[in-house]
Amino acid sequence: MKIVATWFRSGRGLAIAFLVGALTLAPAAPHFFRSLSRSAWRGTMLAASGLSLLPRALWLCVTEGLDAFPPALRSAHGGAVFHERGPRLACFG
Repeated sequence: MKIVATWFRSGRGLAIAFLVGALTLAPAAPHFFRSLSRSAWRGTMLAASGLSLLPRALWLCVTEGLDAFPPALRSAHGGAVFHERGPRLACFG
């Protein structure tokens, strides 16, 4: 979702809605393939498994967009747990 959000400045909500919709429909793919043909269940699972490689290939090509968010945590924040009394009491209390 973060990668999709960084690629869209306007229409960000719609882009994330499409992503959530795709993630919701993806588990139904084997049922869809089974409805199209009456082949053995092994063929259906092979088709669904083969399509699962497509997002993996896309993931290797996609990077964060032009509107990247600043990092939420920095390594200096980790030291605050040990040096400042408030965070130390909250974490180790």
